[in-house]
Amino acid sequence: MRKSKPFIIDPSFEKLSCYLDGELPYEQLRAIDEWLARHPKALQELLKLRRLEGELKDAIKEK
Repeated sequence: MRKSKPFIIDPSFEKLSCYLDGELPYEQLRAIDEWLARHPKALQELLKLRRLEGELKDAIKEK
């Protein structure tokens, strides 16, 4: 029997935060990847957050 993939409709902020932090199980990660592929504006916003997170980490390291 084949497992069905989780279907995510508009993942919550918490799920997206866990996605950015790499804290989701593989199945949820794939489901959000697929959701982001269908929602390019959300993907762009998430990429902006990822860049900002990197900039903040770099700024903290510099101090």
